[in-house]
Amino acid sequence: MILGGVAFVTPPLLMVLSFALLYVKYGELPAIFHVLYGIKPIIFSVILLALIRLWKKAINEKWMIGILLLIVALSFLGVHELIVMLIGGIVVLSIHLFQTKKVMSIAFPLFLLAADTETLRKIFLNFLKIGSILYGGGYVLLVFIESDFVERLGLISNAQLLDAIAVGQLTPGPLFTTATFIGYILGGVTGALLGTLGIFLPSFLFVGLLHKFLPVMQKNVYLRQFLNGVIIASLGLMIVVLYYMFSSAVTDILTMIVMIASFIMLYKYKINPAYLVVIGGLIGYIVHLF
Repeated sequence: MILGGVAFVTPPLLMVLSFALLYVKYGELPAIFHVLYGIKPIIFSVILLALIRLWKKAINEKWMIGILLLIVALSFLGVHELIVMLIGGIVVLSIHLFQTKKVMSIAFPLFLLAADTETLRKIFLNFLKIGSILYGGGYVLLVFIESDFVERLGLISNAQLLDAIAVGQLTPGPLFTTATFIGYILGGVTGALLGTLGIFLPSFLFVGLLHKFLPVMQKNVYLRQFLNGVIIASLGLMIVVLYYMFSSAVTDILTMIVMIASFIMLYKYKINPAYLVVIGGLIGYIVHLF
């Protein structure tokens, strides 16, 4: 388990760390800014497509749309995303229990560790929390990063979050390596390693502790209903985050055209997002030469 996990995580970690180093050193140069100008609307399209796919997975009955609207409303009102996801799970489970007239209980593990400095501690603990409760697909990661690092802590901007997702999308491996990029921006190499450790550690622990129980859990209809509600809540939270990120990704007519064109290419022709990211960067750079 450990060898497989480390081998899977290490190559993208090193690649993203290299991108983060270049970003921090040269990210303010006009040329780099222009490249990111063309990439951000494409990343927005990638996330939008992921949201649509999650919709198809999560919303399979009409009454679920009502729950989705409730989740979106609660999120706009400022309710914490963990509470929102818990509400989603409980509501769907309650509806199922009302139909079957049965009850159950669910518990979640918590992890608390510390780092040397305040910033490093925040990087590690927040990514540890995200890795512990993230459910519903890799792009739900956006919801938690936006809530913790953009809104609550104010450590990065929405534009930097889009940049981090762009690097995570461009490089091989899981999107979770976004934590490596953000960790480096905030705390250098140590921050990058702590962010990566924090977000991946819960997965190692869960697999190691729960692999014998997974067959039983998969057969538990009540747990499945609760997780279905969490997926719906994740979908609602992604809608709200995309709403806030739109203004950072689409700033003028050109970026709107790039966003729409890239979405069509992704949705209809199944183009690899990494190719579109490269094309978007070239468009941004070429446009600003004139």
